[in-house]
Amino acid sequence: MAGKRVDGYTLVPYPLMRRFSIDGGYLGRRRHIIHGLLEIDVTVPRRILRDYKARTGESVSFTAFIITCLARAIEMNKEVHAFLNWRSRLVIYDDANVNVMVEVDSEQGKIVIPRSQGGC
Repeated sequence: MAGKRVDGYTLVPYPLMRRFSIDGGYLGRRRHIIHGLLEIDVTVPRRILRDYKARTGESVSFTAFIITCLARAIEMNKEVHAFLNWRSRLVIYDDANVNVMVEVDSEQGKIVIPRSQGGC
């Protein structure tokens, strides 16, 4: 990926032809939001985690497994974690920050706390 290398990120010119998709986003911004439902078979990942625990005695959370998979996918395709700056350049970071909402019990009842991990 050709671009200007800066400490912690790379600046890449945004292709002129891709700017039409931005215009389409502006035109459609007043439309209704569509929510989707995703179903994934997690039988194999669950078996891998059970086998790992049987082999090592160490338990790995399924949430941690999903976050690791997400971080590895971002590592292979850094453009998905990029943003377009005001000079029409993509800012592609070397590291990804993952934010996970965790529900915990408190004196007031259950609350959600964001847990962030940088440098994935």
